[in-house]
Amino acid sequence: MLMTSYSQRSLFKWACALLILLMICAMAAIFIFQVDRWLPRYALPFTDVIAQRSQTKISFSMVHYRFPDHIIFKNVTVFEADKKAPILQASRVTVGLFNTIVINDMAIHFPAFKDYWARHGEKVHAWAAALPQKNMRLVVPNGRFYLTDDGKGDPVAFKIDLRLDQDRLNAHGSWGDKHPFNYALYVHAHDHGFDLDKFTLTDTGSSMNLWGSWHGDTIDWKGFIFYEKFYILDIDGNLKVQQNAVALKQLSFNINGDPVKVRGYCSPKNIFQCDADIALKNIRLHLHSQNTPQGLALKGGADLNGTHVDFEDLTGQVVNNNFLKLRTKRIQAIFPVQGREHKVFIDDLWASIDFARPYQKIIALSARMYGGNFHSRIRLETSSLPWQLKGQGQFEGIDIGLLSSSFSSLKQCHGHLYGNFDLQAPKNTEFTGALTLHNGDFDNTDFQVWAAKTLQMPSLDHLSNAEMSCRFKVDEKSKTLEDLRLNTDEFNLRGFFDLDADDLVSSQDSVRFSKKTLSESPIGRQIIGLVRGAWTLPFEFRLSGNIYRMNFQWDNSPLKDKVRQHLFSFFERMIDQRMDAHPVYRVTIPSESVSPG
Repeated sequence: MLMTSYSQRSLFKWACALLILLMICAMAAIFIFQVDRWLPRYALPFTDVIAQRSQTKISFSMVHYRFPDHIIFKNVTVFEADKKAPILQASRVTVGLFNTIVINDMAIHFPAFKDYWARHGEKVHAWAAALPQKNMRLVVPNGRFYLTDDGKGDPVAFKIDLRLDQDRLNAHGSWGDKHPFNYALYVHAHDHGFDLDKFTLTDTGSSMNLWGSWHGDTIDWKGFIFYEKFYILDIDGNLKVQQNAVALKQLSFNINGDPVKVRGYCSPKNIFQCDADIALKNIRLHLHSQNTPQGLALKGGADLNGTHVDFEDLTGQVVNNNFLKLRTKRIQAIFPVQGREHKVFIDDLWASIDFARPYQKIIALSARMYGGNFHSRIRLETSSLPWQLKGQGQFEGIDIGLLSSSFSSLKQCHGHLYGNFDLQAPKNTEFTGALTLHNGDFDNTDFQVWAAKTLQMPSLDHLSNAEMSCRFKVDEKSKTLEDLRLNTDEFNLRGFFDLDADDLVSSQDSVRFSKKTLSESPIGRQIIGLVRGAWTLPFEFRLSGNIYRMNFQWDNSPLKDKVRQHLFSFFERMIDQRMDAHPVYRVTIPSESVSPG
């Protein structure tokens, strides 16, 4: 009996507890239902106030309450007032009553955000600063950053976990897709700025560590960076934030012991409009950058060992975090050769850089040059200094008439060049390849004037329908043309030409003049009269001495042997006088070269 009474009392207590629990659940359900009913009515005015203060429009598909302390907005889009392009989008925004905000699938459209901030940034910053300062946490677990308004193209993924605790801000997260960078930020704010206790950025092969401060209008920072096998140490920078500009007063560091100095200027009214001067060893760069609808555009110049390069409208795009596309409208280079300045123009240069493999970059180039086309592929090894470069390329249809503005020696030349080449640098620097010329015309070049006067062959002043081919090699010791073949209506030439580092020439050639050309010269007419079929026999000679004052020597050949049989030393004096006819070249002919056999 006692046992039965105890069981009844226990069952009664459980029934009461279950009833109370059901009543609480029912009340909670009624509360949540009622909250979900009146929440949109209050959410719309609330978001309208925020939109008005921030000069934006905010839309969402629905809002509901989640027990115990969260309000959830779905399909949120933020526009600038009177604009159609979205600034920010999110599939869900969860606002906690205890100052926690979680934004899922956040998408930031950078061009729209940049325009919005340029017009309203100061007002928004002032309004946010006037709000009551409370502890808060912002979490973006899966954000995307778009460089275009339409949301097309490959976005950059990012994550944010930010905590604001009175005067301290801590944040960590990541940036990138396949090989993301992880970052951490620790900041201590105060009345006149803040101290950056630590900012780190790391991935699988590199890391960065910076610290510094922002006091008033001055930003100072120090730190170091490890990138693959490069050590960027002793970073020391100073930045002045002025009313209409941000000026980089100085930035110095060293890369594996080599010092670098940078200074620059940036306009905050137009984000990414900057000017910078960079000095690295014997390289000096000046850059001007500006953001455009097509991306970041650069123009500027560089000086290296007497060579000056200018470029304009350089734009770039990163694909999948390991492939860079570049395009520039024009590159102009001015460089010295044998004491003379020469200019080279390259138009519509397209380049791609594949850096998916560690310590190796694959570079593809294409461009228009002087009416023709140029293509090249280069492999760059960066595992150690100096970087090693190997490349191949080809060019076609280069109009040497258009080259006249670059090389004064070609000012009277016309025709089209075709060729291919191999390049290796900087160790054992070597440039080799093959070259052909089609339909070439040469008018009164220095060498033609000298040859025409020396040999008394007026038609050599103008050479037409020339076909030329050769192999070339350029290294640190010499510049060489091998297997040189030049065919014209006036003559056929075979030989080679070598110019060493001291501008000394070594050349040996064989020429067959046409009967018409040979008969133009008094000497040629004598040779024709003495030697049957003289125009079919080779005239062999060599050049030596300084490039600007070469020596000429008539070599032994079948033609010379036959001439020897008929002419004596007076012929030597005639040739000697002819060879001295041009003041640029000095000709010496050994006496035995024209004496009778």
